[in-house]
Amino acid sequence: MDAYPKEWLDLLASKEDQELHQIDGRNNPDSLIGSSLADFIQQAQDLVLWPKESYNPEPLPAWAYKKVKEKKKHEIDCLREVIIPLKEKAGFTKMADIGGGIGNLSRIMAHYHSLPTTCLDMNEDFLEKGKLRRSKYPLPEQAAKLDFEKFKFGSDTGDVVRKHFATDSLTLGLHTCGPLALEHIKSFHHYRGNAMLNFGCCYAKLDPIKETNISSFAKEHPLEFTIHGLTLATRSHSTMTFEEFLLKKRVKSFRYSLHLFLKEVLGHTEFATIGEALPSVYWGDFSDYALLKLEKLGEKNLPTKRDLDQFYKDPKITEQVHHMFLANIIRWQLGRAVEFTIILDRCLFLLEQGHKVELLQVFNEELSPRNLGILSY
Repeated sequence: MDAYPKEWLDLLASKEDQELHQIDGRNNPDSLIGSSLADFIQQAQDLVLWPKESYNPEPLPAWAYKKVKEKKKHEIDCLREVIIPLKEKAGFTKMADIGGGIGNLSRIMAHYHSLPTTCLDMNEDFLEKGKLRRSKYPLPEQAAKLDFEKFKFGSDTGDVVRKHFATDSLTLGLHTCGPLALEHIKSFHHYRGNAMLNFGCCYAKLDPIKETNISSFAKEHPLEFTIHGLTLATRSHSTMTFEEFLLKKRVKSFRYSLHLFLKEVLGHTEFATIGEALPSVYWGDFSDYALLKLEKLGEKNLPTKRDLDQFYKDPKITEQVHHMFLANIIRWQLGRAVEFTIILDRCLFLLEQGHKVELLQVFNEELSPRNLGILSY
């Protein structure tokens, strides 16, 4: 807590929940104008300003999106608008959809845009569902071939990887989890693929030392990442409704109070991950939540419900927890900048290897906040 200026915490403490929601859930610091905290938030936002692409794809038949969720439909429509002109620019003749699941995107690119596509995934159940959908709906006259193949980086041979990263292929990685994004980028370079489009996510699954600072520039000017910084990048840039904000506040109050109880009452010296709970649990009594978590942690001498609720309601604890929540709002402002740093490092790596690189902000952040795509060819 010493890292957070007291004047910033005091300023936030003077704000109502509606104002805090605008700052935390909407990245809108209007209620702080004139303060050094507002300047800090504006500087953090200036670091990550990037033009948003605007897409208006031609509509497809209704059955093309049968059982496709709104978020996925939005992503597919945006990607259609990126891939089609890229095909003319880069000259690829086929596409590999890495981690494509049941192949909704693969199916639409093959059947409605005549681009032969292979959906690659390690989950055989997803692939079988995709095969069923492939034959379930009417095929347009111009439909190209759609294949499904089990695939996993690190276990498949070089011949298998080369087949999909060949010089006439576009490889697409939509929300490639943790190190999978790096596998995609490095395989594209190693096998001299024609074009690559990659969207990273789940940065907290990266090794903060071995899997960051991959470009020569970053090695010469390294930033020290921690698992907490990577978690911040993973969960940042997500807008939330006021109701979602109130739930977040309640979750944090329970979680922080339990951590303080473990430390100050039970004498724990090591930080313990306590995980999530159902939303209904957080709107109940703190004692019920705490006992549930303490049992899972293997605590043998369980406190009473009365002791737990008294601790939670103690004015000193309440104030401390609230200041921790406000500090988290400040910290959150840097999440997008950390994500940007990770992605720009990957762009620099590709540039240094001689590839053309474009960074695109593709999706509507309210639907799909991990919306930064690396396009290389």
